[in-house]
Amino acid sequence: MQIALDGNMEISAPSSTTMSFLSNTRDVAACIPDSEGFTDIDGKKFTMKVRVGLGLVRGVFDMKGAIVDRQGNHIAYELNGRGIGSTAKITLALDVTEKAPGVTSAAWSSTFDLSGLISGVGAGIIKKVSDSKIEEIIINLKAHIESSTKQPNPTERPASSAPANAAGTQNTGQPK
Repeated sequence: MQIALDGNMEISAPSSTTMSFLSNTRDVAACIPDSEGFTDIDGKKFTMKVRVGLGLVRGVFDMKGAIVDRQGNHIAYELNGRGIGSTAKITLALDVTEKAPGVTSAAWSSTFDLSGLISGVGAGIIKKVSDSKIEEIIINLKAHIESSTKQPNPTERPASSAPANAAGTQNTGQPK
């Protein structure tokens, strides 16, 4: 069973920052929900475990992933895995374009090839869960990339640097 998804996201970060993040397998793996045990092999290849739940079929997939294409502002990942009597092949490709200074557009496409026990779950359930997981990954990627470009506001003072009051305790401005 194959499922194909695609979309576009706008990221408040320069394209160079976006591509740098997307080229780091550890950073990208951290955006995959229900994943654990990431092991970097050589900067482009990695292994990890991903917990999967589709209807009554639940378990862990042992995944091997790699950056399979990286040219200019294009990057593609492929993940292959086995678990719960099933196999999965997942691709994710992203094309990054700088729309304006500090604003990047990333067009993405993904495919899921599933076989074995998991493919016996209804296509509607698989599509719904796949849509949800890809959306979660895209949201996580966007949030991580944007947070890596945030600069602290020099006019804001952290609570720990608030002046002490007469009793020697910090005044955080919060009511008691």
